[in-house]
Amino acid sequence: VRYSKALKKQFSDKLKIVLLSHGNHSGDFLHIISRPVKKLNRVTLFFNKLRLGLLLSTESDHRINYVDSVITLSETEKQIENWLGAKKSIFIPRRLYSDFLNYTPVPGRIGFVGRLDHPPNFQGISILLDEIVKQHSTNLEIRIAGAPVKFGIQLQKKYPFIHYIGELSDSDLEKEVSSWAILLNPVWMYSTGASTKLSKAISWGLPICSTTAGRRGYEWSAGQLIMADTPVEMAKNVLTISSDIERINYWAEQTKKIAISGYPIDHLSEMMKSSYL
Repeated sequence: VRYSKALKKQFSDKLKIVLLSHGNHSGDFLHIISRPVKKLNRVTLFFNKLRLGLLLSTESDHRINYVDSVITLSETEKQIENWLGAKKSIFIPRRLYSDFLNYTPVPGRIGFVGRLDHPPNFQGISILLDEIVKQHSTNLEIRIAGAPVKFGIQLQKKYPFIHYIGELSDSDLEKEVSSWAILLNPVWMYSTGASTKLSKAISWGLPICSTTAGRRGYEWSAGQLIMADTPVEMAKNVLTISSDIERINYWAEQTKKIAISGYPIDHLSEMMKSSYL
């Protein structure tokens, strides 16, 4: 984006500039201000608010004056780009693929995997664990995988009923998640871009409990995820489904249907072409 202004001044409309957006930076920066992991002092908060205003005005200026179209990773981002003033915005969903595991679920065992120093991940799983405590459901076997270790230990101290298993190799992680009755995707805020880890989870073919915010960036024609848009609803779904092997197998089949029903690559290519035609 920082070069688009100079390029437009040099070549004007002879050059089409298409922004491949992973999400406008102001979106994630807003969460740092409104939902901080740790409390901000007044001076830092004040200057962060000034910075947010500058980010928004700069992003809007570039969309209006120096960018011809924007390709986004989610429908939500497309609408944000429209609001910022993009001349043209196109949502291209992430590719889906199948890499099904040898799935042998253990009833009552659920899990979460993700970077724990990413605020939406850390806050998301914490909010769900708080609700599980409220519902007196700590007899579930809840397994947490991810780095950094210090964040995992922090979760373990606060919620002693969980099993923090650290950061695993790809092969060890696949072996681990193949025993989970449900994989959790508790995303409660609309951070920028798409929920990138969801595509890998879908490829494994096991039941996934997600939120609407957590499934942004994907489209498919068959199959369903277990959906829950409040911590109360997610906790209830997990309790109801994870102990019943027939329901577990049903939702695993639903995920497999999703994995093989995404857009083919030629369709995505045509969508990409439309961004600059």
